[in-house]
Amino acid sequence: MIQLDQALVDQIRQKIIAARKILLISHKNPDGDTLGAALGMYWYLDGLGKDVVVGCFNAAAESLSFLPGADRMIHDIDDRQYDLVMSFDTADPKLSGFLTDKPEIYSRRDRHINIDHHASNQMYGGINLVVTNSASTTQVLYYLFTEFGAIFTREIATCLLTGLYTDTGSFMHQNTNAETLRVGGALLRYGADLASISKQFFNTKPVNQLRLWGRVLNRAQRTSDEVIISAITYEDMVELGADKDYLSGAIEFLKYVPGIRYAKILSEEEGGKVKGSLRTIRDDVNVSEIASEFGGGGHVKAAGFTIPGKLEREVQWKVVE
Repeated sequence: MIQLDQALVDQIRQKIIAARKILLISHKNPDGDTLGAALGMYWYLDGLGKDVVVGCFNAAAESLSFLPGADRMIHDIDDRQYDLVMSFDTADPKLSGFLTDKPEIYSRRDRHINIDHHASNQMYGGINLVVTNSASTTQVLYYLFTEFGAIFTREIATCLLTGLYTDTGSFMHQNTNAETLRVGGALLRYGADLASISKQFFNTKPVNQLRLWGRVLNRAQRTSDEVIISAITYEDMVELGADKDYLSGAIEFLKYVPGIRYAKILSEEEGGKVKGSLRTIRDDVNVSEIASEFGGGGHVKAAGFTIPGKLEREVQWKVVE
C-alpha cells in the first residue's frame, strides 16, 4: 500500500475543517480521472455538510455524464466566494483553462490544495499532495479518504473507480499492479458501479466515432525512426460530425504495432491549434520528455501537448535501385 505523507494529510484535514465555501477544479476537457477525483471529493465534502462547488472550464464529454454529480458542474467561476480551492489531476495551472482570465485563483497559495499523480506537477499549491507512483489521482484520494476514516458511499466509490479504471486503460496499461487491483476491488466492495463505467468508456461507440477511428487507422504511417503516426484535421471532424473527445482510445490500437518506439496522433482543434497525443509500451522510451519539447507533459508512457498551428500533409517520393 502506498503511504501518504502524514503531515500533508493532517494539513489537508485541517484546511477542510476550517473552510466554509470550497471550490473544486478539474482540468479543461476533463477525463475520467480529473472529474472522478473532483466529484469524489464533492460527495465527501457534501457528506460533511460543506458548501462545495465543482468548477470546470468547459463541459464534460457525454461519456462522463453518468458520473453522480456531473450535472452540477459550473463553468463561470467567481473565486472570491471561496476560502479553499482544490485542484485535481492538473499538473500545471494553465491546464485548467482558468489561468489566463482568472489568475487570482492560483495567486493565493495559502488557500490552494493541489492533488495529483503526475511527475510533471508544478507544485503550485500551498499544499501539494502529489503521489507519482499512484496510477491515478482518484487512487490518491482513496488513500486520503481512508486516512480520514471516510465512509465510502456508492457515489464516492463510483467516481474514484472511474479515474482508476480509465487511467489504467481498464486495468490493461503497464501502470496496473497488485496495488491498483486491490484499490479497485475495495471500491467495488463499497458499491462502485463498474457496469456503467465499462459501458460508457469501452462498450459504447457512436457510428461517427468508429468512422473517425477508421480514418486514424487508414492514415497511420511508420516513420524511419520507428514511430507510428497518424493525423486528423479539423475538416475531418466537421465532415464526420465527430466530437474531439471521440479520438480518445484510437491511439491504443497504434501503440501495439510491433517494433515501434511510440505512437503519435496529431489532431487539429478549432482556433488554430494542434494537439499531439503520445503513447508507448516500451521501458526505454519516455514520451513525457518528448512532449515536454513542445511545452507539454504527462506520464512516462502517456503524454501530450498542444501547440499553435495547422496540419499540412506532405508526400515524398524517392528513386531506389
